Amino acid sequence: MKSESGKLVMANVRDELSGDEFIATTNKFVNATGTGTDKIRLMANPMLASRMRPSKGVHLIFPAEVFPGTDALLVPHTEDARVIFAVPWQERLLVGTTDDELTPDTKMLVQKNERTICYGN
Repeated sequence: MKSESGKLVMANVRDELSGDEFIATTNKFVNATGTGTDKIRLMANPMLASRMRPSKGVHLIFPAEVFPGTDALLVPHTEDARVIFAVPWQERLLVGTTDDELTPDTKMLVQKNERTICYGN
């Protein structure tokens, strides 16, 4: 529901686990719907342009000994302008990037160049 000025101020909400329904009122709403973001934005304003740029994620898992410790690492800019992360996860090390744009022809496999980006050789 919107205010007189057109600002979203409340929403009818249903808890999918309990089935309870209620009205949520607030000054700000967070659209954390992932790939559904543009659909939700269009519900608020049908004139908005699309913002989503689907991307392909490449994630490799290594033994934790590769990068011992509990801290995560973020490389915000590589030689080819990617962002790379390394995160300790379930007694392993998760290394990855999500900077490749998804197209209808995208192969959902780790390509050699992607492996090199995450692994180094």
